[in-house]
Amino acid sequence: MKIAIAHDTLTEFGGAERLLQSLLRLYPDAHIYIAYMDRTFVRILFPMIFPTLLHTSYIQKMKLSRWGYLLQPFAPLTWRSFNFENYDVVISSSSFYLSNTIRVVRPVHIQYIHSIPKNIFGLVPKGPIQRYIPYEGFLAHEYKMALKTEANVITNSKHMQQVLKQMFGVASRVIYPPVKVPSKSVQHRRGSYYITVSRLDNTKEIALLIHACNTLRVPLKIVGIGNDEQYVQYLHTIAGNTVEFLGFRSDTEIQQLYIDAIAFLFSPHNEDFGIAPVEAMAHGVPVIAYYGGGAKETVIEGKTGTFFYNHTPESLVDTIRKFSPGKYNSKVLYSESRKFSEERFHREIKHLVKSFF
Repeated sequence: MKIAIAHDTLTEFGGAERLLQSLLRLYPDAHIYIAYMDRTFVRILFPMIFPTLLHTSYIQKMKLSRWGYLLQPFAPLTWRSFNFENYDVVISSSSFYLSNTIRVVRPVHIQYIHSIPKNIFGLVPKGPIQRYIPYEGFLAHEYKMALKTEANVITNSKHMQQVLKQMFGVASRVIYPPVKVPSKSVQHRRGSYYITVSRLDNTKEIALLIHACNTLRVPLKIVGIGNDEQYVQYLHTIAGNTVEFLGFRSDTEIQQLYIDAIAFLFSPHNEDFGIAPVEAMAHGVPVIAYYGGGAKETVIEGKTGTFFYNHTPESLVDTIRKFSPGKYNSKVLYSESRKFSEERFHREIKHLVKSFF
């Protein structure tokens, strides 16, 4: 069986890229199609596909990738430049750059929707070009048509399933993304600091965590990087002396950081799923999360973590003050995380693909 995966871009590491890595462990011979990439990033994190299994669009060939975010208006045209006729199955892995708008005839097309392109549908502020050229109408039409003409729409949470139904009238199936869960429960010391692992962009609301930890004067370790240098610099500017930016860390390093964490802090206002909090739970770390989006499906109040209900630093401060880490059992946290394991993800994807043949 010949399988292709159309993945938006490869320039930064987040939940979608973790899912892509997992798909490649399941289908190591799959060909990967992307709009554009960062070569260094791909060589480090996707050496198994570089360069023989990786196909980039004209954007890469014309050295336009440095324009990144500004190229979104050309997304549908980008995906139509590829030919998928020689494959049996194409899996699109879609969010901001609309890879689900690929045009296929013969192959089975499975759309995995991580997130809808929020700027196109008015859920976040308009992008730089949108302020001058209102291209969102064209992209919104293309996006809706892709969803409605394909029956095989998969998404990463019940929250996103509801979004797709309410906004587009599209039925979808939930296959939770894969989480790296250790083979057995990890001994957790519940130590001396709070931790968050996240891409550093404004949708992740890291500033809220920083303000709360500044107020409490408690240690916060932030793992992750971001492409928006201005925003990253802003986070550094507001951080007090108890906040530490650790940048990119390997999975092994993150696992070691979890051992001494008090709790994992999760602040997005309406995250589509959120892999990192489940990874923390898998290592015995309870989660303090905002009550919204996919976190409501992974965090169980009083069992795997707790919520703050107003999206403000003050609400988080109040929740941290009341938080009792000693009440959480590492084995229970580990057991709950197993519901989102990579083995479960592989099993469900394989079953879906086989159902077409």
